Amino acid sequence: MFPQFADRGSLRKHGFVRDVVWKMVFHQREAYSEHLRYELNLTSNNLNHWPYKVFIQLDVVAKLKSITFSLTIKNLGGTEFVWTGGFHPYFKIENLMTVKIDGLMGCGIENKYRPEQSHHSDSIYFLMRVHARAYFYPIQTS
Repeated sequence: MFPQFADRGSLRKHGFVRDVVWKMVFHQREAYSEHLRYELNLTSNNLNHWPYKVFIQLDVVAKLKSITFSLTIKNLGGTEFVWTGGFHPYFKIENLMTVKIDGLMGCGIENKYRPEQSHHSDSIYFLMRVHARAYFYPIQTS
């Protein structure tokens, strides 16, 4: 989801990058893992409703018992812009009760069903509860 999450901007819900063609630039398969890298260059030349120059890179690394998503956004233009992004993955799993999600400790959280919850402090387990949360990771600039 880029350049906006849900309806947090003037564009349509979840932005538009899910509807454009990404280029796969790397694919490595090993015995028990697979790594895919996709890239997307956005400019006002190829998107008339997006006036910024942006490079987006998505890395997906799947192993036997884990999958890691990494999203890199680089502003290639001289104009600052505000964006929100995220993942909306769907996985076919046999037993939701065996799923654990790590890597979100300390992230800000917006929990639809528990508005008082503001930060995440542990792994996520799916114990027959409905999860409708947005996690906010500190922005890294380089």
